Amino acid sequence: MPTINDQQETNKSQAPHSNWIDQKIFSDSNISTEEQQKIFKNIWVPVCHESELPEPYDFRTSSIGNENIIILRAADNKVHAYLNVCPHRGMLIERRPQGTFLEGQASGNPKRITCMFHAWQFDMKGNCVYVAREKEGYQDRFSKDEAGLRRLRCEIKFGGFIWVNMNDKPSVSLEDWVGAPLKVLTGALDDEPLEVFHYHKEILSTNFKLNHDRTIKFHQDFMKQIGDSSVTPTRKNDFEFGHAVAGTFGESGNGQDALTFPKMKPGQWFMVDLFPGFNFSLHGSALSVSTITPLGPNEVMVEYRGLGLKSDNAEARSARVKHHNKIWSPFTIGGSVVNEAETGDVAPSEDALRHYYNEWGRWMKRNPEDLDKAYSAAPSEPASKDSTAKTGYNVVVVGASHAGISFADKMRKSGFEGNITILDRQSGGPMERPPLSKAFLIDEDEKVNPVFLLKRKKWYSDQDITLRTKTNVQKIDLEAKSLLLEDGEQVHFDKLVIASGAVPRMLPSAEGMQNAFILRQPADAIAIRNKMKEAKSAIIIGGGYIGLEVAASFRKKGIEVNVIEAADRILARVASPSTADYLSDLHNSHGVNLSTGIGVEDIMQDNGAFSGVKLTDGTVLTGDMLIVGIGVVPDSTLANDAGIETQRADGGAILVDSHMYSSHPDVLAIGDVALQRSASLAIESVHNAQETGAIAASTLMEVAPPTIQTPWFWSDQYDAKLQSVGVVPVGDEEVYQVTRPGSREGGISFWSFRQKRLVAVEVFNDPATYMMAKQCLDSNVSPDPDQIADITYSPLDQ
Repeated sequence: MPTINDQQETNKSQAPHSNWIDQKIFSDSNISTEEQQKIFKNIWVPVCHESELPEPYDFRTSSIGNENIIILRAADNKVHAYLNVCPHRGMLIERRPQGTFLEGQASGNPKRITCMFHAWQFDMKGNCVYVAREKEGYQDRFSKDEAGLRRLRCEIKFGGFIWVNMNDKPSVSLEDWVGAPLKVLTGALDDEPLEVFHYHKEILSTNFKLNHDRTIKFHQDFMKQIGDSSVTPTRKNDFEFGHAVAGTFGESGNGQDALTFPKMKPGQWFMVDLFPGFNFSLHGSALSVSTITPLGPNEVMVEYRGLGLKSDNAEARSARVKHHNKIWSPFTIGGSVVNEAETGDVAPSEDALRHYYNEWGRWMKRNPEDLDKAYSAAPSEPASKDSTAKTGYNVVVVGASHAGISFADKMRKSGFEGNITILDRQSGGPMERPPLSKAFLIDEDEKVNPVFLLKRKKWYSDQDITLRTKTNVQKIDLEAKSLLLEDGEQVHFDKLVIASGAVPRMLPSAEGMQNAFILRQPADAIAIRNKMKEAKSAIIIGGGYIGLEVAASFRKKGIEVNVIEAADRILARVASPSTADYLSDLHNSHGVNLSTGIGVEDIMQDNGAFSGVKLTDGTVLTGDMLIVGIGVVPDSTLANDAGIETQRADGGAILVDSHMYSSHPDVLAIGDVALQRSASLAIESVHNAQETGAIAASTLMEVAPPTIQTPWFWSDQYDAKLQSVGVVPVGDEEVYQVTRPGSREGGISFWSFRQKRLVAVEVFNDPATYMMAKQCLDSNVSPDPDQIADITYSPLDQ
């Protein structure tokens, strides 16, 4: 009897498409990984049926695009889907294929999802509700409110099937994806509730597409095996997105008439093939659904489900199961495969295959006619560790910023084996910037607490990344592809990544003045911290986030604070009026004197040290120290001097394309120093730094880029935690805010809409609402602005 491998060889030699698709596409692991990213992580997958989760706390696990997912029914009876990994370190949470969280497990705590490795626990809405040793070592960098499971797009439709999309922003809605081909079945599927009565799965040692070719042949022969053999199957239609529908009308009297599905005629049959590997077959008394999931280049999992009407009595159900098993049991399915292999008749029609592979090529952004050319040079196995095909070249990063470190991290995680060198002018290990105006500023420890480091020292050695601090780059020589350092050393690069960030603006009249500070680097924060020990009063020029966060830190230390803002309100460039009012009231309640709509006429000094300011209305304010927080400018001098294109002839951000390439083919720019040509404004945030770093790494490694998220930002001031997602269109008269009460005491959020479209959400002390808001914006869901103020209204259930 031929083996599966024999069958693959038969397919290769006899399939009619073998002369126009190179067979490497069936076995190459690199291409298989790309297919998972471009196809399976972007389509709607019918993972299971709602009847398989009959009760609250029931769950099933599955896999999409080699990502583990979990589907569960929450206490409110709603079904959700999440990534089945602990966000702490990516550990698999639930290994059982199905079950209920009402059961006590080894760690106890029924009704919660528990990571057995870390003992972190999550509720049925994905919120992190318990962290072991939460008080020991996480400090201000961690809150379980921010550690929830990633919620996936999930809809129940077309007969009660649960459809999941890994992409938060699907390129097509579920209705548009399968509505047209499934229209032939919706009357039968949606007339009465359905129930799964049969399930089995098998793992096959074959490639996903070869399995599809075999399945197409099986489906085309299917009609010859049922009912009246004189009836010829009729292929009804090919649909958009690679879907196809076939059907026929047979004769009644086959003993199944009484059990025919609602709105189906006796003997009527329809088969719907959904790209890339899902089949709905409704024949008389039973619905059979098969889903095929690729597990690797040459391994697939096939799941079979048989469904009947939930209202069946015992006699009807028994008859329906018998009818189903005549065709769809594991034995008959396996027998069909063997028979095909024995006869060698495994070649489906080329028209059917071309329809399928046209869609495959579209998702992979390749024309099927060109697949043999595109794949002919692809290796059949991944490059070995010793290969120099993509290794051995030098990548140099200028700037140990959030963006620079994130880029280096992503390069190593993507398999880069060449040299990575990071050059930074600052001394000491690169640190996180957000704590500089908050926790770091008021830390009592004289030494730098390692918790504030971006990466520990061991990480650089483990990742084979060379970090050179106190290293100042003087010039970029693009022709020689080298950097000239301050001491005269030259550093060669094959690819250069500029992650130099931005530098704070300083008022010229305060330049060089003692006790006058800007805040951007750890050295700035340490200098401010040292002065705070003896200061009793401070003046802050600038009512942006940096100024307000420093003001809150000063008040915690008992320092009297005056904040001066020239605009008519604080946060005039970055936040909604509602958020500005909330924070104004908060700072006033803590004793901060806020002055808005007024400028600084003079900065006064005494023997070279700051002593006070004179405002434009003549008011004089005295203070022991001055903080200038009036914004930043991109640190692009090196690039501009080298002739790399920037916003203006005299500087500004480095202009880059969507792959983060600058105007020079060997130079990329990321983080605050870069601005994509298609962007309407620059976004200065940790999120932007991490995202652009990941994009640059995917560009150099030629792998799928990361999913672009909606911009997010946070700020801690006193006991208020602001979490903002989206960009508030400040100054846009068509934008308005709706206030939503918090889901917990002290929480509140402001939802910004342009007409009916959600554009941004600012949330205080309400992480659950923030997670919902982020999901809305990531998924392009706009809740009803007329209902958002109602705390019982769920923004996600649209």
